[in-house]
Amino acid sequence: MDLLRFLVRLPLLLLRGVFWLLRSLIGDVSWSAPPWLRATGRGAARAGAAVRARPLRFAAIVVLLAAAGIGGRYGYIAWRDRPRPIEEVPATLTIADPALTDFAQTPIDTHPLHVSFSRSVAPLALVGKTATAGFEITPALAGRWYWSSDRELLFTPDEDWLVGQTYTLRFDPKLAFAEHVKVAADRGEFHTPPFAATLVQGEFYQDPQDPAAKKAVIHFAFSHPVDTATFEKRIALKLEGVPGKGSGERKFAVTYDERKLNGYIHSEPLSIPKDDARLAYALGAGVRAARGGPGTAKAIEGAVAVPGLYSLSIGDVSATLVDNAKFEPEQVLVL
Repeated sequence: MDLLRFLVRLPLLLLRGVFWLLRSLIGDVSWSAPPWLRATGRGAARAGAAVRARPLRFAAIVVLLAAAGIGGRYGYIAWRDRPRPIEEVPATLTIADPALTDFAQTPIDTHPLHVSFSRSVAPLALVGKTATAGFEITPALAGRWYWSSDRELLFTPDEDWLVGQTYTLRFDPKLAFAEHVKVAADRGEFHTPPFAATLVQGEFYQDPQDPAAKKAVIHFAFSHPVDTATFEKRIALKLEGVPGKGSGERKFAVTYDERKLNGYIHSEPLSIPKDDARLAYALGAGVRAARGGPGTAKAIEGAVAVPGLYSLSIGDVSATLVDNAKFEPEQVLVL
């Protein structure tokens, strides 16, 4: 009990020691305690009296508080270091835009959509098989879903992809993936190739069978079969560099290959001007594919040189050996 009494009185003893040290250094100081401190002193006196009257009760309280503090400390450490279940890292998905359909193949080759995942997500029973539920594409497009592996999903449409279209792909995790799998995102977007028109060549052409038949031929190539109406409406030809009324717009005709992946603009027959001239051509923006979709965004312009009556240029000069009628080699200059 003496130890308990000492612990209770220890703060007061320390305070007296501080006062004694200050008095030894600076002398006597007149000071009046504030009301709250006097109340504290009276409270400490009453507490001391209560401790002396019931020492066992207060000893039990001190022991319980100490035990609670120690138990709380070690309990927190045990809770902090408790074993936890391993949390599964959600799988991430990557959607690769489908490649441009190969319209030159027979039959036409439509490339599938590839969806790949960072780890295994497919139901094991469906790996290498067709999947029938859990997937939705907007705008709606009929086709076949296929798990090529436990991490890769393919979609092959029944018809060709829409031109220059943005699609939204949504998954139903409960139907699409294995039960234990978590996926970071249940949707994504992909885009199909836009329609494109490319200038291949523009040249001045003279028919080898009819020297009088001279014209310009401009060749365009298309990424998809072209809508011939929008293509032909945006063509303009104009002869420039001819004095008088010789210059101006020129008529034309257009031919196509079998699948309309190439278009050839043939100008009306051109007479040979006195001096060199040029046939300017332009293809306006807005040419579309036969299946619709956004049109081309930029115009394409160029010009074909039309040689004048007195113009002549040598494109190449080379020497070679050829056999004559007697199969003897002779040197020949080729212009």
